[in-house]
Amino acid sequence: MFQTARIYPVREDDAIAGTLTVLEDVTERVRTETVLRRKTAVSQSMADLSQALISTATLEDISHLVLRMAQELTESTSGFTGYIDGSTGRLVSPTLSRTSWDICRIKEKTVVFERFTGLWGWVLNNRRPLLANDAAADPRSTGLPAGHPPVRNFLSAPALFEDRLVGQVAVANSPRDYTDEDLHLVRRLADLYALAISRRLMENRLHELSITDELTGLYNRRGFMTLAEQQVRIAGRTRKGLLIVFIDLDGLKWINDVLGHPEGDRALRDTADLLRGTFRESDIIARVGGDEFAVLALEAAPAEGEILERHLREGVAGRNAAADRPYRLSLSVGTACYDPGQPAALDALLGQADLRMYREKEKKRRDAAAIIR
Repeated sequence: MFQTARIYPVREDDAIAGTLTVLEDVTERVRTETVLRRKTAVSQSMADLSQALISTATLEDISHLVLRMAQELTESTSGFTGYIDGSTGRLVSPTLSRTSWDICRIKEKTVVFERFTGLWGWVLNNRRPLLANDAAADPRSTGLPAGHPPVRNFLSAPALFEDRLVGQVAVANSPRDYTDEDLHLVRRLADLYALAISRRLMENRLHELSITDELTGLYNRRGFMTLAEQQVRIAGRTRKGLLIVFIDLDGLKWINDVLGHPEGDRALRDTADLLRGTFRESDIIARVGGDEFAVLALEAAPAEGEILERHLREGVAGRNAAADRPYRLSLSVGTACYDPGQPAALDALLGQADLRMYREKEKKRRDAAAIIR
């Protein structure tokens, strides 16, 4: 009446195959999830960096952000980013002061590099990316200087903007070997870093142009007023004295009309050089008008006004003795002192110095007229 169920034994091969299939499915699912998480992390990192490009972040902040992303995405324990100083051609790496400064034992260590050596230097000199999983054995390596932290593996890409080298992204010492995918990621970060560097340098250049006199390289009136106002406020809080010096280049109209504007430009540049040589680097020197200059001398006492005027006269005499020109350089000078006990506005101080300068100029005219008569 009842049928007995027949039990068929499971073959060992079939059981193993089934287990392997399950393991393969799990492994593939884990691999897929890992790839998706990595792609998500990369996309988020690129989005964060792109946002930083349009924010007000400084170039130093962006350098640190790029390095952090590069290290996280490649699982690297060390690295650096740096940008090329356009005026010197040197590599400036602000990230070194935070990342490896304390563990680096190189004598006279610095964050500014004039010579490009080793693997990182090869990247800059050749403007090509580099992947070295055995850094010490790589033929492009020149070895590490004494005191340098060890480097097991190394990955770097140059930051290029319109084929111009502007910086570098480099990572090192990942616990695993670097892959082509890592190289691709670092190159993408280097491309974004290049955009950030170029944008910041352009913004800095535009800012300089907005506050700098193109002919003399001094601050213009806008730059002087902005910086001097700040220093006057600081002097009021710190109870320090300031000295305003107003200078006029005598006879510029005659030089332009008779000898030509190129000679007039030369006289203006000579005056700017004279002021740079007379005043301290910390003082604020500006060309505030066609033939007018102003200087804010920091932490200066009233008695220093006469000393500075004497130095200016001596400088003018020295240039006139050495220069081969058909006229004598002449400056009219007036000074005003900021007294923290009786604070005055910057405009008022400039007015006082300007008035004293004008009185000296008028005296020169009267003296010259008397000689002619």
